Amino acid sequence: MPPAPWTAAFARPTILTQPIPMVIALAAALMIPALWNGYPLLYFDTIDYITLGFTWKLPIYRTAGYGFVALVGWVARTVWVTLIVQCLVVAYVLYEARRLLVPELRGWRLVLVLAIAFTVTSLPWVASSIMPDVFTAPAVLLTLMLALHEAELTAARKWIFVLLLGIACMTHPTHTAMIAGLSVCVFVLDQMARRGWAFARMRVRYVLAGLAVGVILSVAANWVATGRAFFTPRTTPLLTMAVLFERGLGQRYLADTCGQPGVRQSVLCAYRAEIPADANEFLWHNPNFWKMGGWAVLLPEAGRDLEAIVRRYPIEFATNAAMLTLEQLVVIKTAEGFRTMEGFVDSEIRKFYPRDYPRFFKARQQSYPEVTDSPLPLINRVHVPAMLAGTCLLVAVVVLALRRRARTTATLATLVLLAYLGNAFICGAVSNPADRYGSRLAWLTALTAIVLLPRVMRSHAHGAGRETSSAAD
Repeated sequence: MPPAPWTAAFARPTILTQPIPMVIALAAALMIPALWNGYPLLYFDTIDYITLGFTWKLPIYRTAGYGFVALVGWVARTVWVTLIVQCLVVAYVLYEARRLLVPELRGWRLVLVLAIAFTVTSLPWVASSIMPDVFTAPAVLLTLMLALHEAELTAARKWIFVLLLGIACMTHPTHTAMIAGLSVCVFVLDQMARRGWAFARMRVRYVLAGLAVGVILSVAANWVATGRAFFTPRTTPLLTMAVLFERGLGQRYLADTCGQPGVRQSVLCAYRAEIPADANEFLWHNPNFWKMGGWAVLLPEAGRDLEAIVRRYPIEFATNAAMLTLEQLVVIKTAEGFRTMEGFVDSEIRKFYPRDYPRFFKARQQSYPEVTDSPLPLINRVHVPAMLAGTCLLVAVVVLALRRRARTTATLATLVLLAYLGNAFICGAVSNPADRYGSRLAWLTALTAIVLLPRVMRSHAHGAGRETSSAAD
């Protein structure tokens, strides 16, 4: 039976399957929250990145990678250019991911998936924010494309993917850690496929090339910005210590060691009764922080304290990390920090981006003293359950695909789920659970489940092991 006219119309090549129009249209859609706001969405950390080109000063707790991406805005003297460039990159990766990973997604199904992506997930809000989180999910998608479709890629596209993966890893150390872990997973799943498991065969070499490019770019960016070659901020042990105090293990350590003979005495002992129980209070609003020695003293001290805690309480430390990871899995609210940035970044915008200042000042974001005053709580009544449901659905897709031996589907779903778990561990256990860490990847887990569920259902109808996913268009 011939397809209905409206179905046939969607099946023909349209703007949705043409590379340049599709990428431009996707990029414009990704900017919808920024256009609604009247200015790119800003966060407390944003200022360190967008002023790097002017000051060449980098806080001790920051890395320079995303600041180098933001240099395009410095050249143009407007943050809008940074937003446009990052949205074009994300749009290009999304276009290639549809083409390579889910080529059957076209026509009305593609329209439906895009509608879901831009209405009930955090995707456009993440893309509209001037933060490195915009590159988290693209790093995962680039890894999947390089691992699964290396043989089908032209040399030019292959190295474009490698470069983009390197840039995505450069923008934040957590991206590098996540992709490193995902590379191990790719290798392990490939070995399992060799032994008969229902996974697709993969190659990891170009993923490792992208990872290497990311490490090199990260170290180079930090060296250019500070004159020191380093990869991660030296503050990581102190951030973890702050979390341990919030969870009670830090206080227990001080109670068991302070004043005890023959035991190393932490510099924190003298301030034990005054240490805030909140991690953010400990780091950013603690009146005793500088009395304890500030960064210069607390950084090496935190490393020694953390080592002692792991040695004394290994089970408690591991349990704490597991609980933090589980918490991060469900902490996924969209647009954390969507509140006025007056008093945080307004003076720097006025000084370094004077043409932007009127738009910044009139932006909707400046109208909300707190996130709770904005429309975001209402939006999250839809986004949070939708993305959590999508993540749960992804688990079901993994199980179904493995049972039905739908190799490509099982591989894609498993790797996206593992990336989500890795992101939760890296951000939740090492730093502290935060909504922006979860929302930057939750949209991908939800959409992966939505686009792969029909495929795994069809694989049952066609018979086990006959699934294909060759590139189209």
